[in-house]
This record gives sequence, structure tokens and C-alpha cells, in this order.
Amino acid sequence: MSKIKFVEANGDVSFRELDSSVLQDFQLQKKLLYTMKLARAFEEKANELYATGFIHGTLHLGIGQEAAAIGSTAAMALEDKILITHRGHLEAIGKGMSIASMFSELLGKESGASKGYGGSMHMIDPTKGILHANGIVGANAPLSCGIALALKKQKKVAIATCYLGDGAMNEGAYSESLNLASLWKLPVVFATVNNKYGMSTPIHKSHANTDLAQRGIAFNLPTIDIDGNCVLTVCSAMKLAREFALKNQPVILILNTYRISGHSRSDKNRYREDSEILDWKKRCPIKRLENSLLEQKQINQVDIEKIDLKIKNEINSAVQAAQLSELAKEIQW
Repeated sequence: MSKIKFVEANGDVSFRELDSSVLQDFQLQKKLLYTMKLARAFEEKANELYATGFIHGTLHLGIGQEAAAIGSTAAMALEDKILITHRGHLEAIGKGMSIASMFSELLGKESGASKGYGGSMHMIDPTKGILHANGIVGANAPLSCGIALALKKQKKVAIATCYLGDGAMNEGAYSESLNLASLWKLPVVFATVNNKYGMSTPIHKSHANTDLAQRGIAFNLPTIDIDGNCVLTVCSAMKLAREFALKNQPVILILNTYRISGHSRSDKNRYREDSEILDWKKRCPIKRLENSLLEQKQINQVDIEKIDLKIKNEINSAVQAAQLSELAKEIQW
């Protein structure tokens, strides 16, 4: 379990221990394990539904990135707001969106999260703090500043978290938003999921400096740089980031992880070596936590089988409900 790398706004680097309350709370860890497994099962079932013609359009899966999404959302309050990307199923599940409404949305049903009109990339649930889902790379950044500004003016004890990828860091809107957040002292966290690729382009071919934690220095912003495949590290780091944001100190959170699935369903992974993908599969965030709990005798194989069966039933029930729902009503322009 790695420490939390903290880069000050002036570039000074220190390393912090993980939050003891996270390390000692086995009920939390079991919940994290369940939610990560649920998120993985959701993505796998969505992939199956797409392959069999039930889901139309495109689909961006986050298999392999479960710790980054579930660990960070677990450290938030219900009142906290998030903005998610085209690959946002995991964060939505972590923040509490109903998987039944998500499957309904994927199938274009009236009971969907966005009434069947949004599809995979545009699911929202304001009751859970999921205010926006955007298919435009980097476009969440300025919107998160607006939401954070509103929270600050209303004196809310809440933060905004903007999820985006390493590719979005090269969009002008990202840099402009860092500047605004720093200038206006906004309660916002820029949760940057570094999965090493922007579509098929590896990070070393798109970033002049691949040390992403250096980006915040130019904007007088601190950065937290962590192993995004360890859910306990992620949860601890997000708790720290949230503490800063609540004091109106915006912060960048770099979640270093890997996208096992292709960029989208049309991606044949021809730009990656099989050995690279296999290596990252061995670092599976779900297995890491599962093995840790087994070693500490907090769960056993029977418990795991019960969890897997419960999730299987939950997924199947949600899909069945979605398939029986009415199609979205035709839009009258």
C-alpha cells in the first residue's frame, strides 16, 4: 500500500500516510469491495447487452478503473456534487445512482436516469449529487468551477468534483479552469483519472511532461498524486482533497490507473501489447482489496461467493426491469 504523494503549490514534495480511519474500518472496506464488484459486473453486463444489440450508439467502459471511481466517491458526502465523463458509469454507481435506472438509460427507456434520451454518456441524478455527464473531453472543468462558485456563495458545506482523464488535461478549458479555481479559491477537486491513453494515443506522445503532478504548480495549486488502483489509498487521498476543498483551497487529484477495456466498443486494442494489458490485469484493484481482506481474515471464500451471487441477482433483476420498461417517449420539436 503506497503513501500519498503531496506536491505543494511551490513544487515541494512530501509523502503522507493513509487515513487510519480508512485502514481500520473493515465495514467500509467490505462496502468498497461490494461496490467495486457491482461496478465491474455492471460494465461486463453492459458490454454483453451492447454485443447482443440491446444497446445502440457507443459505449465507453471503465473496467480496471474501479478503485479510482469507487474509492473517491466513497469519501464524499451526499451533498457533494460530481461531474462525470463519457466513461462515467463507475463514478455514478459510486455516488449512489440506481443501476436499474442506468440500465434503463442504456436501453433508451422512459425509466432511465435521463428518461432514455441521454444514453451512456449523459446520465444524471441530482438527488445523489450527480449533476452533469459530458461527452465533450475537458468540458466538465469550467462547469465544475461554476458549481463550486455557487456552493461557495451559498455557504454550503460541500464541494464539487470534476472527473476527467489525462487526455483532457491538454484541453484549453482545463487550464482555464485551474486558473479560475485558484484565483477565486473555489471548493473544487479536479479528479484526473490517468489511465495512460487518450483514445489510442499513449501519454508520452501527448504530454510534453508526463509527470502530471507538476501541472498545478503553474496555477499555484497543490496536487495529490497516488496509486489509483489501491482503493484504500484513493479513499484516503480523496478525504484529504475534500478537506482542502472545504477550506476553499482547490486541489488536483491524480489517480494513476489503467483502462483494461478498449477506449470504446469499436476499439480492437491494436495499439497495445497483450503483455501490457495482462500485466495490469494482475494489478486488479478488486482482487487487491479482496486478497487484503482474506489475509486479515475479515472475509472468507464463502463470503465472496455470497457477494458474487447477490451482485449477479441484482444485475439480472435490474436488466429485466429495464427490458420490461416503456421506451422513451418520442420528442416533439
